Amino acid sequence: MGIAEDKKALRKAIKTRIADFPDDYLRRAGQAICGRILDSPEYAAASCVFAFVSTPQEIDTSRLLNAAWADGKTLAVPLCVGRGIMEARVIRSMDDLQPGFCGILEPKPDTPLLAPEDVDLIIVPCAAAAKDGRRLGKGGGFYDRWLAHCGSKAILVCPEALLQEDIPMEPFDRRVLPVITEQGIYRKETL
Repeated sequence: MGIAEDKKALRKAIKTRIADFPDDYLRRAGQAICGRILDSPEYAAASCVFAFVSTPQEIDTSRLLNAAWADGKTLAVPLCVGRGIMEARVIRSMDDLQPGFCGILEPKPDTPLLAPEDVDLIIVPCAAAAKDGRRLGKGGGFYDRWLAHCGSKAILVCPEALLQEDIPMEPFDRRVLPVITEQGIYRKETL
């Protein structure tokens, strides 16, 4: 089996694992992970944060989004504009969102576009990750393409229950450190 097939099989196994989580696990994990992000030096130094609006199958990011607004930071979230292509759009409240790609809440088309070089910190989601920053995305390549052309600092967020010893990687896949879970922060120097 090739790397692409290995990744597809792992995504399927992860979906099954998520379906077996206790009802409030992703909400609780999200609260703790967001707390660690908010206490991080990367967040403190950022004036512009590019984060994602969570779905029910991801950690809850609402604490982070609300804190960014309360802290006076510019908050941008992804707008999918093509296959594997996303833009950073500034939102000032949840009212700036509407259902988009796969029903995921996205910024309305009239929200301001933010250039990648204006982003100080990107919060990167995953289906699963390894402590060394290898990530299994959802399969669309959105974040790998963004990270390939963006010089921003990045934080990879992953529930501890979805950490894996091994994540198959292809040449275009990007590692992201630190990895933050509800139980800890994994940085290059600590591995």
